[in-house]
Amino acid sequence: MGFVSPLSAQKTFSVWGKVIDENGESLPGATIFIVEKQKGANANENGEYNIKLKPGKYTIECSYVGYNKQ
Repeated sequence: MGFVSPLSAQKTFSVWGKVIDENGESLPGATIFIVEKQKGANANENGEYNIKLKPGKYTIECSYVGYNKQ
């Protein structure tokens, strides 16, 4: 499972990307979780997600049924 998260630092920014497996297939419904904020989102039908946050340092976890959490 992999994901890409480009960041933009402003008053708020977005962590966004696409969750894919080792074959490059999207994982719709994958959970993306920001540990420090206890906030998360589910990937859409294309495996894409977007989470708005204030600037800071965060731990991002990604999980999907049948895969190890990353």
